[in-house]
Parts: sequence; C-alpha cells; structure tokens
Amino acid sequence: MSPTVMTRPKLDIEESRVSEGYEELRADVGEPVPLGLLVEWTGARLMGPTEALREPVRGLALDSRALLPGDLFIALPGERADGHNFLPDVADRAQAALVSRPDTGPAMTQLVVEDVPAALLQIGAGFRSRFPDLVALGVTGSVGKTTTKDYLGAVLSLFGPTVASPGNLNTTYGVPLTLSGLRPDTAWAVLEMGMQWAGEIGAMTRAARPQIGLVTAIGAAHLEFFDDVRGIALAKAELIEGLPAEGVAILPSDSVYLGLLREHAPCPVVTFGASGADCRAENVIKKGFGSRFEVVWNPPSSGVGRLFYEPPNPRRDVEVVPPEGFRFEVELSLPGPGHVKSALRAATAALVLKVPPEVVARGLKEARITPMRGEVVRRGGLTILSDTYNANPESVACALETLSDFDGRKIVVLGDMLELGKDAARFHEEAGAAAAEAISDKTEAVLIAVGRFAQDVLRGAKAHGVREAHAAEDRREAARLLAEILRPGDVLLVKASRAMRLDLLLDELEEPT
Repeated sequence: MSPTVMTRPKLDIEESRVSEGYEELRADVGEPVPLGLLVEWTGARLMGPTEALREPVRGLALDSRALLPGDLFIALPGERADGHNFLPDVADRAQAALVSRPDTGPAMTQLVVEDVPAALLQIGAGFRSRFPDLVALGVTGSVGKTTTKDYLGAVLSLFGPTVASPGNLNTTYGVPLTLSGLRPDTAWAVLEMGMQWAGEIGAMTRAARPQIGLVTAIGAAHLEFFDDVRGIALAKAELIEGLPAEGVAILPSDSVYLGLLREHAPCPVVTFGASGADCRAENVIKKGFGSRFEVVWNPPSSGVGRLFYEPPNPRRDVEVVPPEGFRFEVELSLPGPGHVKSALRAATAALVLKVPPEVVARGLKEARITPMRGEVVRRGGLTILSDTYNANPESVACALETLSDFDGRKIVVLGDMLELGKDAARFHEEAGAAAAEAISDKTEAVLIAVGRFAQDVLRGAKAHGVREAHAAEDRREAARLLAEILRPGDVLLVKASRAMRLDLLLDELEEPT
C-alpha cells in the first residue's frame, strides 16, 4: 500500500527556524540513486530530457538555502512561503525538483506529482524498500521522543552501523529524509515520529516499515487537534498496529492507555516503567549534574526477540546477550527523571535487540542529546536548566521535578504551552500550581510566566504559596525582569513551547553581579 497522509496545515519550510538550522532540512542520500528510480517510486511525470533519468540524485533538500549540487529539491507547499516560488533560485544547482505546479520559466528538470508531501513519503518508502533486512525502530509519544531517540541511537551505533533521525526531524517530511540516508551496511534505523493529526504516524509507519515500535508516554500534547487524550493515544497506536507479527511493541507500563495500546499490537509486547514492568529503573540517585540508576531486565518468557538476536551486520568483537534477566548500573551525564525515563526506554529497546548491557551502559553515558532538552549550563554563578524546545503538561512536570533536585534559590520562567485546545487555561493554572509544589522555599523563589496564559500560571502558583510571581508579555519583558531578579547562586529553569522562542532569552541573558 502506498503511504498516504491526512491533510494538515501547510508547513512554511522556507521560513522555518524550528530545527537547529535550515541545514538540517537536507539529507545526503546514503547511496546515490538514478532520478528515474524516484520517478518510478512516485509515478511522477517527467518534465525535462529523458537523459536526466540516468543522472544520480545525491541528496534531498526541503529548503533552497540548504540545497547542494546534485540534490532533488522538494517544493513543499506553504501558506506564507511556498517552495515552488524558489524554483528559479535552485535551477542551476538542483539535479531536479519535485513539484505539483511545474514552472516553465527555469530550465530545470521537474518531477510533476499531484501531492508533493505524499510523493516525498513514497520516496522515503522507496529508499526503505532497498534495504529489507535492516531493523527499523519507530519512536513516538507525547513526551521524550527526541531524547529517547538520541539515547537509543547512541547505544545502537556502538553495536552496528546506525542511522537515526537528526535533531527534531520527526514529521512526514523528516522521516523520508532520514530514510534516504540508509546505506547497504546500515544495521539499525531509529526513526522519531511526531504528529499533529490522526493518520500522520500511520503514513510514516507504512513508509518506514519498522519492526519495533516504542511509545514513550501518552499525554495532552497537540490536544487542540483532538477531542480528548484518548484520541491522541489512538493516533500514537498507529505505529503499534503497523508492526509485523514478528515485531515487538515497547509500551509504558504506567500509562492508563497501556491496555488500549496493547490491543492494537499484532505482536509481542514489552513494557518499561515502574514495579512490574519488564524493564524498570531502580535505585535512582542524583550524581553531580547527572544521574545513576540500575536497569532491571526481566523479559517476557516467550515471543520477544525471535528475529532480533543479531543485527544484519554485527560487531565481530561484541557478543550478544542471552535472553534471561539481569540488572546493571547506568550513569547519565544529564540530570532529572525525564532523562532517566528516556534512557530506560532506550535500554529496553536495545535489550530487546540483544545488545549487551555493558554496551547499553556505555552508549547511554556517552550519548549526545539534541540541544534545549534539559540541558544544564553554568554561567556567571547561575545554574541554568534550558528546556525550551517544547512544552506540554507532562514535560513541564518533568522539568520541575528536575529543578527540585538542585540547591539554590529557584527562579522559574514558564512560557505558554501551545496546542492544548479548549482546556489550555486550566492546564496552565495547573502548571503554576506544579511549579509551586516543586519549590521548597516559596518565600525566596520567583516565578515569571510569559505569554497569553501568564495570568493563569500566576493564579495557580499564588494559590499554592508562591509569593513573588510576575507576568511578562514576551521574552523581552521577561529578560528585563530577570535582569533585576537574578543573583549568583540562583537556579534558573526556562521551559516553554518552541514558538515562544525562550531559547533566545537565554542567549540574551546578562550574567548577574
């Protein structure tokens, strides 16, 4: 079945700064393919010389600024900036362009399709079909997707050649870019899958054909686009129901939606989480700016790992582990329960794949996490917890729990959590209350709420004992408040949805004296 995707708002790639840089909106093709193969995969109409079908495509570019010679330019639609408007800019560099509205102006080869995003998914599916033996893992959930993917990619890369989603490219646009980077020697592909609408994860799953699906958690993220959280759970379950019978579904044992997710699994299930889970974290302690804990692995007695005892191209100097249970110690370089949970999820997937515990522990310790996700920075006597990439009620709770582990006066900057729908005000008031509960000394702590829902946050915080709380319209006003408030020794948490751009607040922050 061809991968299709539900209609969604147009994404303005050319104006996007949501990733760490527009350079990430391009991917090298792991093994160059002739343009004619992409025509075959998409059913496109060729507009240009037939000789072009033999020319190699060396990369896929979603942004004209990132395009390199030999790339296929993907002319994605956008309400403010449409990729088709940039065809003249790429005509002398692109091998060809994938378009839905051909441009007769520039002299360039064009592949004409009805729907560019759908055709991009077909290209991703085509690249995946070239390597049927590699093991693909899909990672989705309402919180912790990127950190789980980062930890898992770090572990698997020690055990075999691994391709993982770069940064936060987890959309129906980003997954095909990652798939295009597969190579003949790739053993593992770790694919992060996000969504706004029902149907998107299903489309990515059909393109990527993962054998293992991992759901991190189910929560209120993107609730604006669903009737309730159960609808979000059903959308995440699209990954699980798309797994093969010989696959493995890895699910959160502490989720109220575990039963729902399990019902959608056509394959064995492994759980992670607290007491009673197949894989759990015990004896968690803070260690400097990191954490230490034990992974306890008690796999189900049957059905798990039947096809995943070894990667297609295993390291010859590493032996795979036997299926019986054991425990081992893990150290992380980043603090907080959120990173412990993400590392545990990654460990569960790696153990299903028979990665030895010493390799799991090393990979988790050495993992490099995508920026703005629970980073700890020391600057001018301040301890700064930067968690500004995204925010929803679950991730805010994790960030606040991390904050409570640090000594010093607590300064909390909470920006708007977006896409929460009709209950957004209530969620923000609850976030304010949670901030108050995370602060032990409420007489000294300071809360700054930023954005449209600032008053709701303040109402919750003050009702639970926070004495000093301020509302700021935007990050500039928040910066002025911080300049007056901060002093050496403070612990500053900054948490908000990405569109609030509170990462820039940290860039502009003046050191206290």
